[in-house]
Amino acid sequence: ARFRNYELLEIQPGPGLNILVGENGQGKSNLLEAIYMLATTKSFRASRDVEVIQTGNQEAVAFAEVEYDELPSRDLEITISHSDRKSARVNGARTSRVIDLIGSLNAVFFGALDLRLVNGEPSSRRRFMDLAIAQTSPAYCIALAAYKRSVDHRNGVLREMRERPDLEASLDVWTDQIVHYGAPVIIHRTAFATELATLAAEAHAELSGGRETLSVRYAPSVPCTTSDQGKVAEVFADEVQRVRESEIKRGSSLVGPHRD
Repeated sequence: ARFRNYELLEIQPGPGLNILVGENGQGKSNLLEAIYMLATTKSFRASRDVEVIQTGNQEAVAFAEVEYDELPSRDLEITISHSDRKSARVNGARTSRVIDLIGSLNAVFFGALDLRLVNGEPSSRRRFMDLAIAQTSPAYCIALAAYKRSVDHRNGVLREMRERPDLEASLDVWTDQIVHYGAPVIIHRTAFATELATLAAEAHAELSGGRETLSVRYAPSVPCTTSDQGKVAEVFADEVQRVRESEIKRGSSLVGPHRD
């Protein structure tokens, strides 16, 4: 309701493959965007969530009843508002965090802009991995959010340290935080890339008639050769210590999942 060009739209998809057909500007992508927001809480094209609110209205709402093979159906709702924070409901009850919606409806969107996964900046590939993994692992979603907050705080301390060397203890606190939350992020990404590499190679071999081989490799800024979180954290901490002086000079965290 009140989402992009839709004042109100109700649609019942059929079993199997569903294809949306229509003229340019009719709202096919808008419908996909609403579904994607229910799956990931984010838009695949808007820089700000409020862009999806229909002009002249204060909020937009997307709702879906999701049926599962072996679990009870689940009602999902996400509300984007000009005057309040984005909110979500599951079976009518408001969630404590919007990210609690993630995992109830799994979706992958691929459009023309997603060619950036191949020829674009590393941030596009990180975002793709993060959204995919988060839908199947709430723990990853929580760790990633905490990691990003910790990096922001740590960068603030690093910038101040150029004038205030006495903030060494504060830097150590935030270093411990990025190591603690960053280690599981690295491990999850490694496992995801390993599984994706196998599936991608099989799909590409079929598409190319076996004439070509596609490889997918995860290149973390912190070397990861184990799934042991403690050992990954140790390597991460050593890497941070190695670049510590450079980080203080630049006022920025130079290693970690945000630099993969």
